[in-house]
Amino acid sequence: SWTAKEIPIYTPEMASARAMELIKENPSTTEGWEQVAVTYEGIESCFTKIIAINQNKENVYVTKATATINSSVKHIFNEYWDPRSEMQWNAATCVKVQILHDDKTNQLVLQQQKKLAAINIQNDIVYRRFYEESKNLIWVYCVSEKTNPESAPGWVRGLVVLGGLLIEVVDADRSRATFIWSFDINKKLSVRFKDEEMKKTALRLCKLKKKIEDDIRLAARTQQYQTYKNNFESTEEPTSNIDVGEIATSAPPPVAGVGISVREGSTTGTTNGCTYCKRSIQTRVCPGCTKPTYPCCAVCFLRASGTTCICGNKL
Repeated sequence: SWTAKEIPIYTPEMASARAMELIKENPSTTEGWEQVAVTYEGIESCFTKIIAINQNKENVYVTKATATINSSVKHIFNEYWDPRSEMQWNAATCVKVQILHDDKTNQLVLQQQKKLAAINIQNDIVYRRFYEESKNLIWVYCVSEKTNPESAPGWVRGLVVLGGLLIEVVDADRSRATFIWSFDINKKLSVRFKDEEMKKTALRLCKLKKKIEDDIRLAARTQQYQTYKNNFESTEEPTSNIDVGEIATSAPPPVAGVGISVREGSTTGTTNGCTYCKRSIQTRVCPGCTKPTYPCCAVCFLRASGTTCICGNKL
Protein backbone atom coordinates (compact mmCIF):
# COMPACT_ATOMS: atom_id res chain seq x y z
CA SER A 1 0.00 0.00 0.00
CA TRP A 2 1.15 3.58 -0.66
CA THR A 3 -0.07 4.71 2.80
CA ALA A 4 1.99 3.86 5.89
CA LYS A 5 0.10 2.79 9.02
CA GLU A 6 2.17 5.18 11.10
CA ILE A 7 4.44 8.13 10.45
CA PRO A 8 7.88 6.95 9.36
CA ILE A 9 10.82 8.45 11.23
CA TYR A 10 13.49 9.07 8.62
CA THR A 11 17.21 9.64 8.87
CA PRO A 12 18.36 12.53 6.66
CA GLU A 13 19.55 10.09 3.99
CA MET A 14 16.24 8.20 4.05
CA ALA A 15 14.26 11.47 3.94
CA SER A 16 16.27 12.61 0.92
CA ALA A 17 15.74 9.35 -0.96
CA ARG A 18 12.00 9.22 -0.15
CA ALA A 19 11.45 12.88 -1.08
CA MET A 20 13.18 12.36 -4.44
CA GLU A 21 11.01 9.30 -5.11
CA LEU A 22 7.88 11.35 -4.45
CA ILE A 23 9.09 14.22 -6.67
CA LYS A 24 9.71 11.82 -9.56
CA GLU A 25 6.29 10.16 -9.26
CA ASN A 26 3.90 11.15 -12.04
CA PRO A 27 0.60 12.23 -10.44
CA SER A 28 -1.25 11.15 -13.56
CA THR A 29 -0.07 7.53 -13.37
CA THR A 30 0.82 7.00 -9.69
CA GLU A 31 -1.83 6.06 -7.15
CA GLY A 32 -2.98 8.55 -4.52
CA TRP A 33 -2.04 11.97 -5.92
CA GLU A 34 -4.71 14.68 -6.01
CA GLN A 35 -4.46 18.16 -7.48
CA VAL A 36 -4.48 21.09 -5.05
CA ALA A 37 -6.51 24.05 -6.31
CA VAL A 38 -4.17 27.06 -6.05
CA THR A 39 -4.05 30.27 -8.07
CA TYR A 40 -0.70 31.65 -6.90
CA GLU A 41 1.15 33.42 -9.70
CA GLY A 42 3.81 31.32 -11.40
CA ILE A 43 2.85 27.97 -9.84
CA GLU A 44 2.66 25.42 -12.65
CA SER A 45 1.42 22.43 -10.64
CA CYS A 46 0.54 21.43 -7.09
CA PHE A 47 -0.36 17.91 -5.96
CA THR A 48 -0.85 16.18 -2.62
CA LYS A 49 -1.34 12.67 -1.31
CA ILE A 50 -1.63 10.78 1.98
CA ILE A 51 1.60 9.07 3.02
CA ALA A 52 0.85 8.07 6.63
CA ILE A 53 -1.66 8.07 9.50
CA ASN A 54 -0.72 9.60 12.85
CA GLN A 55 -1.59 8.41 16.38
CA ASN A 56 -4.85 10.36 16.32
CA LYS A 57 -5.94 8.52 13.16
CA GLU A 58 -5.37 11.71 11.19
CA ASN A 59 -4.07 11.57 7.64
CA VAL A 60 -0.54 12.90 7.04
CA TYR A 61 -0.04 14.46 3.63
CA VAL A 62 2.90 15.25 1.37
CA THR A 63 2.52 18.12 -1.10
CA LYS A 64 4.71 19.12 -4.02
CA ALA A 65 4.59 22.24 -6.19
CA THR A 66 6.59 23.32 -9.24
CA ALA A 67 7.51 26.64 -10.84
CA THR A 68 9.97 28.00 -13.40
CA ILE A 69 12.11 30.82 -11.97
CA ASN A 70 13.94 33.28 -14.19
CA SER A 71 17.27 32.96 -12.42
CA SER A 72 20.25 30.66 -12.03
CA VAL A 73 20.26 27.57 -9.85
CA LYS A 74 22.92 29.07 -7.56
CA HIS A 75 21.01 32.34 -7.08
CA ILE A 76 17.81 30.49 -6.14
CA PHE A 77 19.73 28.30 -3.68
CA ASN A 78 21.35 31.31 -2.01
CA GLU A 79 17.98 33.00 -1.49
CA TYR A 80 16.44 29.81 -0.11
CA TRP A 81 19.37 28.95 2.20
CA ASP A 82 19.78 32.44 3.71
CA PRO A 83 17.49 32.92 6.78
CA ARG A 84 17.53 36.73 6.32
CA SER A 85 16.20 36.30 2.81
CA GLU A 86 13.62 33.76 3.99
CA MET A 87 12.19 36.24 6.46
CA GLN A 88 11.31 38.34 3.41
CA TRP A 89 9.95 35.77 0.95
CA ASN A 90 8.41 33.47 3.58
CA ALA A 91 6.85 36.19 5.75
CA ALA A 92 3.37 35.07 4.64
CA THR A 93 3.69 31.73 6.46
CA CYS A 94 6.24 32.19 9.27
CA VAL A 95 7.08 34.78 11.91
CA LYS A 96 10.59 33.65 12.84
CA VAL A 97 13.48 31.80 11.24
CA GLN A 98 16.53 31.13 13.41
CA ILE A 99 19.64 29.09 12.60
CA LEU A 100 20.51 27.16 15.77
CA HIS A 101 23.56 25.47 14.29
CA ASP A 102 25.41 25.94 11.01
CA ASP A 103 28.00 23.54 9.61
CA LYS A 104 28.03 25.24 6.18
CA THR A 105 26.74 22.10 4.41
CA ASN A 106 23.90 21.63 6.91
CA GLN A 107 21.86 23.86 9.20
CA LEU A 108 19.64 23.27 12.23
CA VAL A 109 16.64 25.57 11.76
CA LEU A 110 13.97 26.76 14.20
CA GLN A 111 10.90 28.13 12.44
CA GLN A 112 7.77 29.56 14.05
CA GLN A 113 4.75 29.26 11.79
CA LYS A 114 2.28 32.10 11.38
CA LYS A 115 -1.08 31.35 13.01
CA LEU A 116 -3.87 31.01 10.50
CA ALA A 117 -6.91 33.23 10.89
CA ALA A 118 -9.73 31.51 12.80
CA ILE A 119 -7.49 28.47 13.48
CA ASN A 120 -6.18 28.71 17.03
CA ILE A 121 -2.96 26.74 16.64
CA GLN A 122 0.51 28.17 17.05
CA ASN A 123 3.20 25.73 16.01
CA ASP A 124 6.91 25.69 15.49
CA ILE A 125 9.28 23.19 13.90
CA VAL A 126 12.94 22.31 14.28
CA TYR A 127 14.57 20.57 11.36
CA ARG A 128 18.03 19.96 9.96
CA ARG A 129 18.58 20.67 6.30
CA PHE A 130 21.37 19.61 3.97
CA TYR A 131 22.27 20.29 0.37
CA GLU A 132 23.93 18.40 -2.47
CA GLU A 133 25.23 20.09 -5.59
CA SER A 134 25.98 18.67 -9.03
CA LYS A 135 26.56 20.16 -12.48
CA ASN A 136 22.94 20.93 -13.35
CA LEU A 137 21.08 20.96 -10.03
CA ILE A 138 21.11 21.65 -6.31
CA TRP A 139 19.05 19.48 -3.96
CA VAL A 140 18.14 20.79 -0.49
CA TYR A 141 16.44 18.29 1.83
CA CYS A 142 15.39 18.31 5.47
CA VAL A 143 13.85 16.29 8.30
CA SER A 144 12.84 17.05 11.90
CA GLU A 145 15.38 16.75 14.67
CA LYS A 146 14.64 16.57 18.39
CA THR A 147 16.62 19.27 20.16
CA ASN A 148 16.48 22.20 22.52
CA PRO A 149 15.07 24.76 22.86
CA GLU A 150 11.63 23.48 23.63
CA SER A 151 8.62 25.25 22.14
CA ALA A 152 7.65 28.58 23.66
CA PRO A 153 4.63 28.53 26.04
CA GLY A 154 1.43 28.15 24.05
CA TRP A 155 3.24 26.77 21.01
CA VAL A 156 3.01 23.20 19.68
CA ARG A 157 6.07 21.48 18.18
CA GLY A 158 5.27 20.09 14.76
CA LEU A 159 7.03 17.34 12.83
CA VAL A 160 8.67 17.70 9.43
CA VAL A 161 8.37 14.18 8.04
CA LEU A 162 10.41 15.22 5.02
CA GLY A 163 10.95 18.29 2.90
CA GLY A 164 13.08 19.56 0.08
CA LEU A 165 13.71 21.98 -2.77
CA LEU A 166 15.02 20.57 -6.05
CA ILE A 167 16.48 23.27 -8.34
CA GLU A 168 17.30 22.16 -11.90
CA VAL A 169 18.82 24.03 -14.83
CA VAL A 170 16.48 24.85 -17.72
CA ASP A 171 18.87 27.22 -19.51
CA ALA A 172 21.39 29.93 -18.59
CA ASP A 173 18.78 32.24 -17.06
CA ARG A 174 15.98 29.88 -16.02
CA SER A 175 15.59 27.07 -13.52
CA ARG A 176 12.84 24.64 -12.60
CA ALA A 177 12.10 24.48 -8.87
CA THR A 178 10.13 21.71 -7.14
CA PHE A 179 9.24 22.22 -3.49
CA ILE A 180 8.05 19.22 -1.46
CA TRP A 181 6.81 19.23 2.14
CA SER A 182 5.26 16.78 4.59
CA PHE A 183 4.27 18.16 7.99
CA ASP A 184 2.25 16.89 10.95
CA ILE A 185 0.96 18.00 14.34
CA ASN A 186 -0.02 15.05 16.49
CA LYS A 187 -3.48 16.30 17.44
CA LYS A 188 -6.96 16.58 15.99
CA LEU A 189 -6.95 19.10 13.17
CA SER A 190 -9.71 20.81 11.25
CA VAL A 191 -10.17 20.23 7.55
CA ARG A 192 -9.42 23.89 6.97
CA PHE A 193 -6.04 23.62 8.70
CA LYS A 194 -5.08 20.68 6.50
CA ASP A 195 -6.21 22.49 3.34
CA GLU A 196 -4.21 25.58 4.26
CA GLU A 197 -1.10 23.53 5.03
CA MET A 198 -1.24 21.98 1.55
CA LYS A 199 -1.57 25.41 -0.07
CA LYS A 200 1.37 26.76 1.95
CA THR A 201 3.75 24.59 -0.08
CA ALA A 202 2.72 26.35 -3.28
CA LEU A 203 2.56 29.75 -1.56
CA ARG A 204 6.15 29.50 -0.30
CA LEU A 205 7.43 28.62 -3.76
CA CYS A 206 5.40 31.46 -5.28
CA LYS A 207 6.86 33.99 -2.82
CA LEU A 208 10.41 32.70 -3.35
CA LYS A 209 10.01 33.08 -7.12
CA LYS A 210 8.54 36.58 -6.76
CA LYS A 211 11.32 37.87 -4.49
CA ILE A 212 14.06 36.56 -6.77
CA GLU A 213 12.53 37.94 -9.97
CA ASP A 214 11.62 41.28 -8.34
CA ASP A 215 15.22 41.64 -7.13
CA ILE A 216 16.55 40.92 -10.63
CA ARG A 217 14.22 43.51 -12.20
CA LEU A 218 15.21 46.09 -9.58
CA ALA A 219 18.91 45.43 -10.19
CA ALA A 220 18.40 45.86 -13.94
CA ARG A 221 16.57 49.18 -13.46
CA THR A 222 19.26 50.37 -11.06
CA GLN A 223 21.96 49.51 -13.60
CA GLN A 224 20.08 51.33 -16.36
CA TYR A 225 19.74 54.41 -14.17
CA GLN A 226 23.42 54.31 -13.21
CA THR A 227 24.44 54.03 -16.87
CA TYR A 228 22.25 57.00 -17.79
CA LYS A 229 23.59 58.98 -14.82
CA ASN A 230 27.21 58.23 -15.79
CA ASN A 231 26.53 59.27 -19.40
CA PHE A 232 24.87 62.47 -18.19
CA GLU A 233 27.75 63.38 -15.89
CA SER A 234 30.37 62.68 -18.57
CA THR A 235 28.68 64.82 -21.24
CA GLU A 236 31.35 66.90 -22.93
CA GLU A 237 30.56 70.59 -23.42
CA PRO A 238 32.39 73.26 -25.49
CA THR A 239 34.64 75.40 -23.31
CA SER A 240 34.47 79.18 -23.10
CA ASN A 241 37.85 79.73 -24.82
CA ILE A 242 36.67 78.40 -28.22
CA ASP A 243 37.04 80.96 -30.99
CA VAL A 244 33.64 82.46 -31.86
CA GLY A 245 34.47 82.54 -35.57
CA GLU A 246 35.35 78.86 -35.48
CA ILE A 247 32.04 78.09 -33.78
CA ALA A 248 30.11 79.93 -36.44
CA THR A 249 31.85 78.15 -39.33
CA SER A 250 32.13 74.66 -37.81
CA ALA A 251 28.68 74.30 -36.29
CA PRO A 252 26.54 72.04 -38.53
CA PRO A 253 23.26 73.52 -39.75
CA PRO A 254 20.04 72.40 -38.06
CA VAL A 255 18.41 69.39 -39.71
CA ALA A 256 14.70 68.71 -39.38
CA GLY A 257 13.63 65.27 -38.25
CA VAL A 258 11.80 63.25 -35.62
CA GLY A 259 12.06 64.99 -32.24
CA ILE A 260 14.04 67.89 -33.74
CA SER A 261 12.67 71.42 -33.98
CA VAL A 262 14.47 73.87 -36.30
CA ARG A 263 14.41 77.53 -35.23
CA GLU A 264 14.27 79.07 -38.69
CA GLY A 265 15.56 82.65 -38.90
CA SER A 266 16.30 82.83 -35.20
CA THR A 267 19.58 84.64 -34.51
CA THR A 268 19.06 85.92 -30.99
CA GLY A 269 17.86 84.57 -27.67
CA THR A 270 18.01 81.06 -26.34
CA THR A 271 16.73 77.69 -27.44
CA ASN A 272 16.65 74.21 -26.01
CA GLY A 273 19.35 72.39 -27.88
CA CYS A 274 22.21 69.93 -28.08
CA THR A 275 25.52 71.57 -27.19
CA TYR A 276 27.33 68.66 -28.85
CA CYS A 277 25.51 68.50 -32.20
CA LYS A 278 24.83 72.27 -32.06
CA ARG A 279 21.19 71.94 -33.02
CA SER A 280 17.90 73.15 -31.63
CA ILE A 281 16.20 70.13 -30.03
CA GLN A 282 12.91 70.28 -28.15
CA THR A 283 13.23 66.83 -26.54
CA ARG A 284 15.17 66.21 -23.29
CA VAL A 285 17.62 63.88 -25.05
CA CYS A 286 19.20 64.50 -28.47
CA PRO A 287 18.02 61.82 -30.94
CA GLY A 288 21.28 62.18 -32.84
CA CYS A 289 23.91 61.63 -30.13
CA THR A 290 21.61 60.59 -27.24
CA LYS A 291 23.19 63.22 -24.95
CA PRO A 292 21.00 65.43 -22.70
CA THR A 293 19.84 68.78 -24.10
CA TYR A 294 20.05 72.16 -22.31
CA PRO A 295 18.87 75.78 -22.63
CA CYS A 296 21.57 77.23 -24.90
CA CYS A 297 22.52 80.14 -27.14
CA ALA A 298 20.49 80.16 -30.36
CA VAL A 299 23.59 81.24 -32.33
CA CYS A 300 26.55 79.17 -31.12
CA PHE A 301 24.73 76.58 -28.97
CA LEU A 302 26.87 77.05 -25.86
CA ARG A 303 24.88 76.49 -22.63
CA ALA A 304 23.06 79.70 -21.73
CA SER A 305 24.65 81.59 -18.85
CA GLY A 306 24.06 85.20 -17.78
CA THR A 307 22.49 87.79 -20.09
CA THR A 308 25.02 87.76 -22.93
CA CYS A 309 26.75 84.77 -24.58
CA ILE A 310 30.50 84.94 -25.28
CA CYS A 311 29.61 85.16 -28.96
CA GLY A 312 27.83 88.43 -28.24
CA ASN A 313 24.29 87.13 -28.58
CA LYS A 314 21.78 88.67 -26.18
CA LEU A 315 20.28 85.89 -24.08
